Amino acid sequence: MISKVSSHPWSSMYPRALRLMLRPIVRFSLRNHKAIQDFIQILKEVYVEVADEELRKTTTKVNPSRLSLLTGLHRKDLNAILHQEVKAEDDGEKNLVFRIIGQWEQDKRFTTKDGKPRLLSFRGPESEFQDLVYSVSRNLTTGTVLFELERIGAVEKSKRGLKLLSDRQTTTKQDPELFGMLAADVENLMESVLENYEDQAAHRNLHLTTLYDNLVQDELGGIREWFVTEGKLFHKRAREFLSQYDLDINPLPDKKGGGKFVFTTYSRTVLPSSEREEGEV
Repeated sequence: MISKVSSHPWSSMYPRALRLMLRPIVRFSLRNHKAIQDFIQILKEVYVEVADEELRKTTTKVNPSRLSLLTGLHRKDLNAILHQEVKAEDDGEKNLVFRIIGQWEQDKRFTTKDGKPRLLSFRGPESEFQDLVYSVSRNLTTGTVLFELERIGAVEKSKRGLKLLSDRQTTTKQDPELFGMLAADVENLMESVLENYEDQAAHRNLHLTTLYDNLVQDELGGIREWFVTEGKLFHKRAREFLSQYDLDINPLPDKKGGGKFVFTTYSRTVLPSSEREEGEV
């Protein structure tokens, strides 16, 4: 008797789903004048990176044979990639920096009576800023964190102390971390949608889109600014809500931590194609 291997819930949709998801990535490559050979080489490298990560979730025995079997890559291609020592970028330190910002915004030790981030002393080995950093992690030096916060424009130094800028700009047009954030957002969105699709009976993830396609062009600037302003306010409310359950901010000895929740918003303003062709984006 031959047993039939059960297929994944969305395996039958794989070709069409993959084509749809690849379109924006291919468009990005074409805009940067990259040929398909460049794309294929990077795709092979990422296949190996992710396959290695997936295998290590279930075993410590990761070798070229298993990677070749899982990825379908020939050993010659696989060995060439492994010898390059291509590794995925570690976002651990970057995530810690943003956790420190959240701690500063929510922890009562570092906020005013009105709940706003207060000025912190930052000079010397026993500064308030050091207390803030150590409240999240002792694996980073305060100097390293301060440098990164200044680099992304999140803080401002003064004689009175270190100030957290409420309207901080965390990335610039030239900042490579912008694409790291994009990749994380895309992965979280995909996992959220797939979880909704695979288990309809479970608690569903939030996945909503609002679209209007015949708006007054002269009002688009004001509309964009309204959503930026309102979005910041809502994320502030979201952080205030989530901080109640964060054990770094509110230690509860009888509770088990480690749970993760991600909430991302974005907006996009699009002019008619004829206007875009004239460079008015």
